[in-house]
Amino acid sequence: MIVVLLIYLEQKILENTNGRVVISRDINKLKFKDGLDEYMQTIKDHDYVISIVTDGYLRSLNCMYEVSELMRDSNYYDKLLFVIMSDKDIEHYDNKKTIVKADVYSINRFDYISFWEDEKRAIDAKVEKIKNPALMLQLAEESRREFIMLSVGAFIEKLKDGLGVSFQNMYSSDFNEFASILLNHNNKT
Repeated sequence: MIVVLLIYLEQKILENTNGRVVISRDINKLKFKDGLDEYMQTIKDHDYVISIVTDGYLRSLNCMYEVSELMRDSNYYDKLLFVIMSDKDIEHYDNKKTIVKADVYSINRFDYISFWEDEKRAIDAKVEKIKNPALMLQLAEESRREFIMLSVGAFIEKLKDGLGVSFQNMYSSDFNEFASILLNHNNKT
C-alpha cells in the first residue's frame, strides 16, 4: 500500500538526516476544513518534492494536479526527487492485483495522455448538460483536468529521460540518496 511506503520513506529520511529536514505532507499539515487546493498550490514553494510514481499516481487527479502546480515553477525538475515503480515493486503492496508499474519508458506512456484527454472530455460532456447558467459553478475540477491534460505529456517525458534510481535500490539503502540531497541543500541554506 502506497501510504505505508510513504510513512516508511518519511521515517527513513528523518532518521538519515537526524531530523534536520522538515517533511510537509497534506495529511500532516491540513486540519479539518482546510482547503486541499490551497495546499497543493504551495507545492512550488517547497525546496523539494518526493514522488513515488506509480500507475495510480499518474492517473490520480490530486497527484497530477499537485505535479501540474509544481510545473509552474520553471525549475520544477530540479526540485523533483522521484522513484518510478516497476512490476517488481508489487512486493511492497498488500493487494498484489494493484498495477504498480508506471509505464513511462515504453510507447504505453501515451496511454496516460489519452487517459487525461478522456477525463477532460467526460467532464466537458457533464458540464455541457448544465443548461441553466445560474446553476453553473466555478468548476475547479474541470480546470484542473485541463491543466493536467496540458502538462502530463511534458512531465512523463521528463521522467522518461531522467536518470532515476530503482525503488528496490532506494529501499535497500533506506532512501539515503534522497536524504543526501536534502542534507546538502540544508547545508547550503
